[in-house]
Amino acid sequence: TRVPDLDHEFYAKVCHRSLDAFSTHPVLVVGAWSQGKSSTVNALVGKPVAKVGRYERFTESVELYEMPTEMNGKVLLADTPGLEPDKTYDIMDLLGKALKAKSHHPDVSTDLIVLVVAGTSQGISTWSSDMMRDWIRDTYTKAGGRACRA
Repeated sequence: TRVPDLDHEFYAKVCHRSLDAFSTHPVLVVGAWSQGKSSTVNALVGKPVAKVGRYERFTESVELYEMPTEMNGKVLLADTPGLEPDKTYDIMDLLGKALKAKSHHPDVSTDLIVLVVAGTSQGISTWSSDMMRDWIRDTYTKAGGRACRA
């Protein structure tokens, strides 16, 4: 059966979304504030692209940085705001906005989550596996499961 090509705009959107989902690989870089998320992004990109600070919160939204790679597609490192008990962010909504701002489809799924924990007593005492599991479940449930892959 041949689908009539009456709505060119619709087909262009479907093709753009499919190509984006195949060729764009967002990686969320998460952790509490001042744990080294932005420094990790800079190290993986190979140059200072993300603003870093030891005692201040600099990242208030999701910022995307392309990581050099030999594979097909783009690995986009998503530097995220620190996970805080006193501040909440809709990380998946912020990721969608960041993708859209870079001309990617806002519903592209995350491929990987990297948890950054500083190797200090403060960093190590900040996290528990239950806290991380709850954060992932709550974040993806709020996003309607669109970021989850089976």
